[in-house]
Amino acid sequence: MVVVNRVKVERHGLFMRVAHWLVLVEGIILTLTGFQLGGILGINLFPDDNMSIHVMTGLIFIVTATLAVYDMVITGDYFWVRLQRIPYSFKYILLETKAWFHLAPTPEEPVYYEVKRNDYGEKLIPSVIIVFWSFAALGILLALTGLALAFPTQMWFVYSITDGLGKLLTGTTITTGTSGLAFMLTLHRLLTYLLILLVGMHAYAVFVFGLVRSMISGKKDEKALT
Repeated sequence: MVVVNRVKVERHGLFMRVAHWLVLVEGIILTLTGFQLGGILGINLFPDDNMSIHVMTGLIFIVTATLAVYDMVITGDYFWVRLQRIPYSFKYILLETKAWFHLAPTPEEPVYYEVKRNDYGEKLIPSVIIVFWSFAALGILLALTGLALAFPTQMWFVYSITDGLGKLLTGTTITTGTSGLAFMLTLHRLLTYLLILLVGMHAYAVFVFGLVRSMISGKKDEKALT
């Protein structure tokens, strides 16, 4: 293959860009309303009884995220984050970690566009694959625990799992308050903190690799090979 400098290509379609920013806005609203409901950081931006705002935004978030994943499947973008690529992602993260501690050279950015095929030869920084599945796992767990808190009767099966988890972790029964509703709320908050941390790391990475503009315009200058 021969390097042909760089070429401007479409990296993200319109639907994915809109869904991405909607998920971000909905996530911010969920965080702020959730913090206000929990009396965290003294946030008071919404009406005192903002549970309905929190729940409705959460339901919309689930729909938006589901549509975004559906778009990834029908456009073929899921190919780049499929489960089979997780070992490859771990190997790249190990190289990045070694480079961070000056134990190895910084790995070359693997993203490139094949001009003859008119398609990406590699579309992602491999560490993004782990980030995607981390987002997916935390998102699903947050959705399940959030729905269980909002609709405890309908989501009884979630409590049957977390009650067992609470008993396993504490060695006590549900009557101590360490499982059931109290445990569900604690788990939901913990997952929220983990997701905020992951979002912060993701934001740092996209600025470092210059990916913000491509999520606005959809276009990006990529290394081009023939």
